[in-house]
Amino acid sequence: MQDRDAESASLGLGGQRSRAIIASIEAGILRQQEEVSRAEVDVDSGMLNSSQMVLDPHGASIFSRSTLGARWWRLPSLTLSRIMMRHHRRQLKSRATRTNLVNQASNMDVDPIDDDSVNSIESCISYDRKITNVDAIHCRTLEQRMAYRRLNDAVNDLISAPVMPILREFPLSSRFVSAQDESEDIQLHYAVRNGNSKAMRRILRVDPYCAMIRNVQGYCPLHTAAQIGNFAAVQLLCAMVPASAEVQCEEGCVPLHEALTAGSHHEDAPQIIATLINAFPSSIKLTNDEGLLPIHLAAMSGSSCGIRTILGFGLSTIFARENTEEMLPLDFAVDGFMSVVDDGNEEHYYQRGSFRQCINILLMSAFYKRPVLSPEDSHHSLFLPIHGTAAAQPCKRSWTQLMSMYGEEYGGVLDPDGQTALHTLMSSTLFQEDLVADAVSSINSMHPSCITHFDMTGFIPLHAALMNQMPYHVVQHLVRCNGSSVSIPVSKDCAKASFRGLFPFQLASACGCDVDVIHFLLRSAPDLIIH
Repeated sequence: MQDRDAESASLGLGGQRSRAIIASIEAGILRQQEEVSRAEVDVDSGMLNSSQMVLDPHGASIFSRSTLGARWWRLPSLTLSRIMMRHHRRQLKSRATRTNLVNQASNMDVDPIDDDSVNSIESCISYDRKITNVDAIHCRTLEQRMAYRRLNDAVNDLISAPVMPILREFPLSSRFVSAQDESEDIQLHYAVRNGNSKAMRRILRVDPYCAMIRNVQGYCPLHTAAQIGNFAAVQLLCAMVPASAEVQCEEGCVPLHEALTAGSHHEDAPQIIATLINAFPSSIKLTNDEGLLPIHLAAMSGSSCGIRTILGFGLSTIFARENTEEMLPLDFAVDGFMSVVDDGNEEHYYQRGSFRQCINILLMSAFYKRPVLSPEDSHHSLFLPIHGTAAAQPCKRSWTQLMSMYGEEYGGVLDPDGQTALHTLMSSTLFQEDLVADAVSSINSMHPSCITHFDMTGFIPLHAALMNQMPYHVVQHLVRCNGSSVSIPVSKDCAKASFRGLFPFQLASACGCDVDVIHFLLRSAPDLIIH
């Protein structure tokens, strides 16, 4: 107080009125200090005009009249100049602190992986970002503990969030953790949980790399934001510290994995997922420690919005199989659907509906080989779930379940090329050949006419199998389902003139099928040989 009285006297101002004016202006400057950088941007863009500004004579800052207070014009120019000089010194000190932190962070191992080098899912298997080289600081001295409590109180103040004075005095207090806190969360974790955007922004401006600090479970603040569905926090962290989207927890999950599991039910889940993928595009091809991709986790959670968002960024992972049981995302969605009891419960009804949406999206996207985000409402794509099943090649229990769900109604439907689901199956690359026999039998039992149906190019499923050089037992099972198919030639209207009128054994020879396949076809149609 004595210093302030002396300063007021030296400036030619006396009494309580002068001290109040100076105190008001200093409070305004401190309150707005973190807004200085934004004000500079506004001036550069022309958002503030000269009548709304008071320029720092040293060129350090630009202050609006609202920053200095309503009575700024009552001060002599010398008083205003000295207040600006005092603020300028404080700002230089703050900038020096930030520069030291940035220099320190520049030596940390937080460089993002090269997205151009990630051309396959396998290339991401060796990814390891469980160590960020940015560690929390355990409070050991009384001064550190007091700073921790003060900053914690400021973070819990959702209205004013007065964290800047504390951060100026203790720049690394944003990294302090309490010995009593077993989770080892820093204040940025708490600010995310509280939804205190002011505190988050101010902490990140002083110490952006504290966003790389992991707690005892390995979660950085962005993991927490993704889990609780705090879209504003996700946006802020991805914008200011995009490298935090690459941090893995102890289970090998990046924030995108968390958004598709714990955070998948939140209202802002689609926006959160898209923001995280934009910050770290390679994350859609990144597995966790269990070998699961984000699309696997989305299917397990019944997150149709998550699947839609991932497919919007890339279709390649729709055919990716996890390493243990070689399950597709479709298999996880079917398992989730089967795990929910159909007992009339409203919550269970909603869950089954969510899984069914995931199944439909995956089926149609696999068949058309492009994202089909609203399969049942699409005006451009026929809904062909059995064709999608044949194209995806799921595991046996998934095939059985999908046939029970869609087989009776959609098993005999034709695609735009006039092909049945058997045509699609015979034209696909087989993943598990032993399941094809069951698939053919299930389709044939519901729709026997599919075996002998010609598509628009003049082929029946047996012809498609021979052209795709299917193995012996697949051809054998097709013929056993309908023996007459071995005597059906290729249509004379076939688009490929060289194949017109060829019988199956002739087509097999022309396409280079195995000798055993050709002999089997000849034995199955002796009348054709005599003829």
